Amino acid sequence: MMPALTRGQHGAICAGVTVVILALIHGVCVAPALALREHFGGRVEILEFQYGKMSHAGARVPELQAAIAALRGKPADNAAFLGGKSPALAAAELQRHLEGVIESHRGSLKTARVMAAKKGETLPPVSLQVQVSLDVEALRDILHAVESGRPLLLLDNVLVRAREGGGSRRAPATAGNLDLQFTATGFLGR
Repeated sequence: MMPALTRGQHGAICAGVTVVILALIHGVCVAPALALREHFGGRVEILEFQYGKMSHAGARVPELQAAIAALRGKPADNAAFLGGKSPALAAAELQRHLEGVIESHRGSLKTARVMAAKKGETLPPVSLQVQVSLDVEALRDILHAVESGRPLLLLDNVLVRAREGGGSRRAPATAGNLDLQFTATGFLGR
């Protein structure tokens, strides 16, 4: 038989069993519940923030729909685009435009070649590869006029070369001693 436990031993065993039971309850119930609360608490804050943003955006829907309706009622500003019903007509217009700009700024158009157009784009690009003979002042004026004028044009593959026999390196630029080559791309309007 087992000897009877003293009152102190009985209290110690009860306290130990209570601590083990409390540790099990904490490990099985309380700790996972606190972890879930922390995890979902952060998610709730994110969702509340998103809801606030969406409700703010939703309140602006009538205002934005009115702005869209007003824009649809206005005639389109096609000055930024090339005219013509087809890429070929737009390329001819682009060539006339560039020829006018170049000649009005003391340049001489040597060649203009239409580049192959890409099919199936919303705003089809029309590209022209151009070669010009000019001087330094005309170079500055032509590039400025082409890039800042209407229709809007993108310049690519710009190459400036001094013409052979243009004098020494130290001599100032003279009329017509540069060759300019670039690709100008405009977009066919609707």
